[in-house]
Amino acid sequence: MAASVYISKNLTEAQVTFLKLLDEYEIQLFRFEEIEKQIEQQFDNLNEVLENLVHKGLLARIERGKFRRTNFTDENVIGTFVVANSAVAYWSALNQHGLTEQFSNTVFIHTQLFPAC
Repeated sequence: MAASVYISKNLTEAQVTFLKLLDEYEIQLFRFEEIEKQIEQQFDNLNEVLENLVHKGLLARIERGKFRRTNFTDENVIGTFVVANSAVAYWSALNQHGLTEQFSNTVFIHTQLFPAC
């Protein structure tokens, strides 16, 4: 958390508005750079709004600049969201498609490092 971010005790109007817009647009996962364009609204200090919502447990940070709603727990979707050009693969894909009853404790995500020519 940035040292200059003020953590409010209660939800502010901007925080409530942000959560309502996430509900309205049915957004479960988002990137910091893209969210204002997705919800079609600008915030004065989006970083402060997000830090407060994470601190209050209403959002969860996946990694730097990537967030999810706390009630969204689909590991396969989250795994493919973290890395561009990726897909559920190997044992996880077999289990997803019902080709095995065994499941791994690890979610396997295959990534393509270099774009196809």
